[in-house]
Amino acid sequence: MLKELLRKIGEYRTGDARSGRLVAVLQDELSAVSPSPLAMPWPADPRLCRIAETLLVDPADARGLHQWSMAAGMSRRTFCRQFRAETGLSFIEWRQQARLARAVELLRAGESVTATAMAVGYESVSAFVALFRARLGSPPRNFVRNREYE
Repeated sequence: MLKELLRKIGEYRTGDARSGRLVAVLQDELSAVSPSPLAMPWPADPRLCRIAETLLVDPADARGLHQWSMAAGMSRRTFCRQFRAETGLSFIEWRQQARLARAVELLRAGESVTATAMAVGYESVSAFVALFRARLGSPPRNFVRNREYE
């Protein structure tokens, strides 16, 4: 539908009343689209980018907020505030997203749920399964069986 709306909008002149109404419908539809559960908003600050890159390479890195803020050369409070301001997510939420994104890659590659949970930094398979289910709507076992999100 969105593709057709864009095509139709292109057929009309700028300022045409019908084009304006179609643009309004397009805006309504786009505002109703929910982001992907695996979306990874990226920080702009170079210090935060280094942290984000490190976590994408090794999502199991267990350093806490204090260690990450020190690595970024910021106070813990500034680190948390800045990370949320730039990504829309808390650092903890963002790290969970990074872990889930890597988990999906590993599951697609045929890794077991247990091996995947450990590889992305969970000490408990049940905690991993609970987060996976809460964020992606089904447990990892169903994900593997149904090959969701491909």
